[in-house]
Amino acid sequence: ENSSPEALALLERAVQAQPGLAEAHHNLGVVLRLSGRLPEARSEFETALRLDARHPRTHEQLAFALASLGRLREAERYFALALELDPSDSVAREGLDELRRVVQSRQRPK
Repeated sequence: ENSSPEALALLERAVQAQPGLAEAHHNLGVVLRLSGRLPEARSEFETALRLDARHPRTHEQLAFALASLGRLREAERYFALALELDPSDSVAREGLDELRRVVQSRQRPK
C-alpha cells in the first residue's frame, strides 16, 4: 500500500546480508507494517528487539503493529516500554493515550 516493491526487496536483501543488524529488521518491519503485512512486521520488530532492546522506535512500531492486529494489551506494554526508554517520545505517548481510550470505551457497559 504505502511502500514500493523495490524498497521491500532492498530491505529484505539488507536483512539477509546482515541478519544480526537490528536496524535492518526494524526498517523492514516498518515497510511491512505500512504495506499491511502485520504478522510479518511483528516478527521483524520482535527480531530487532531480540538483537537490541534499547531502541524506543522499535517498541513503538511493534506497538502499532500489535494494536492493528487487535492485541491491545500487548500494544500497551510496548508503548509503555518505548516511553520508558524515551519519555519525550510524543508519538508513543499519543499512541498509548489513544489505545487506553479505546480499551476504556470497550469496557464501558452499553
